[in-house]
Amino acid sequence: MLNINTSKKGTTLTVRLEGKLDRNTAESAEERINSEISGMDKLIVDLEKLEYISSAGLRVLVTLRMKMSEHQSMSIKNVQPSVRSVFDLTGLTRYLI
Repeated sequence: MLNINTSKKGTTLTVRLEGKLDRNTAESAEERINSEISGMDKLIVDLEKLEYISSAGLRVLVTLRMKMSEHQSMSIKNVQPSVRSVFDLTGLTRYLI
């Protein structure tokens, strides 16, 4: 299960993910974030309460990074050690964080 909380301040969208970002939740998470990202210049993804991420979840973050890198910015913060180890193992730490 994944809970997604969003807040907007000006042209900054903050997304807080709680639970598991995996093949069961990735598609709906991506749809939800994409539905709110229009017109935003900055995306902040807070992973403080994300317990688990799979390759499907990584795909969501990489896709968002690519989308935001054209003219906007994206940052990921509060990455938990278990999620950070997945970033490290896949070589995505430098790209995502």
